[in-house]
Amino acid sequence: MPVVSVPRLGVHLSNHGPAAPCLELARLAESEGLDSVWLSEDLYFRGAVPIAGAVAAVTSVIDIGFGVLTPYSRHVSLMAMEFAALLDIAGPRVIAGIGAGVAARTRSMAIEYASPLATVKEYVDVFRRLMAGEAVTIQGVMQSATDLRLSFTDLPGIPPVYVAAVGPKALEQAGRISDGVVLSLMSSRSYITWAFERIQAGATAAGRGAALPIVVYMPLAVAERAEDAVASLKPYIAYYIKRWAPIESLQLLFTEWGPLSRDELLEMAKALEAGRSPAEVIPDDLIRSYCIAGDLEGCQRQVESLAASGVTDIIIDPSGDLATKRGTIQAVAALRRALHEKSE
Repeated sequence: MPVVSVPRLGVHLSNHGPAAPCLELARLAESEGLDSVWLSEDLYFRGAVPIAGAVAAVTSVIDIGFGVLTPYSRHVSLMAMEFAALLDIAGPRVIAGIGAGVAARTRSMAIEYASPLATVKEYVDVFRRLMAGEAVTIQGVMQSATDLRLSFTDLPGIPPVYVAAVGPKALEQAGRISDGVVLSLMSSRSYITWAFERIQAGATAAGRGAALPIVVYMPLAVAERAEDAVASLKPYIAYYIKRWAPIESLQLLFTEWGPLSRDELLEMAKALEAGRSPAEVIPDDLIRSYCIAGDLEGCQRQVESLAASGVTDIIIDPSGDLATKRGTIQAVAALRRALHEKSE
């Protein structure tokens, strides 16, 4: 198991809503001393790269990560162009994030979701080579090129490349090829421990010694009474159960790699769709499995437990209106301060 230290705490800036509030939230996260902001790019919502550029322009020290961009919708040369510009603006605080994404969403663009493991591996390799100024000729799994290179020589360098992974083969590959691994939202406590073992197996097979950074997205609620914090996150979990239960690959985070049977998951989704309240449908244990919830001291213990499981970066996914998201960032900052004070 890894040496336990205080994990880095950051905040997720979702691309599901308007882009402008992300800038305010990023500035607040930086002023409150958080370590990072992370941008997702779920297909058919706002584009993450323009948001990242704007965030880079209005901040100065906070790290900016992507969790994640998919190779199926963005040619690797475009990815290299975009990151060269982001590094020009933000310097070395930019972290590239790459992951295969969801097959159904990719296929809706009439793009074949072929060989996701090989596609991600190839993409990571070519991206790094382009950022290093190389000319690349490749007959690839998904993309082919002859003498492909960037048309400028003052390259800012190669950013860290984190890879998103869910299943065992993807986790082991990420351990072999990435500079860090991004675990999915709705990663249960037991899944995180199992995933760490798969990542380490891949890293060991590749002869890599040091433990890799492991990033996990989680919702957070801090309240004076732990039961109030738990109750406040039930609508959040209900949203993902309704949204992900019909998607076979994402069901597994609740079933094979979580505490529910498939029948239990589908029954929960059905009850929620029928109008039953999250308070009725979602058991407390599900919140404890997928979230950080409790009073401040209880949340500290949960973060320390995650660090003991191998997590180095916990990215809090705030929900609600803008004021609620501001409050969540301030709660994360208070938690971060408490953890660092305890470690001193």
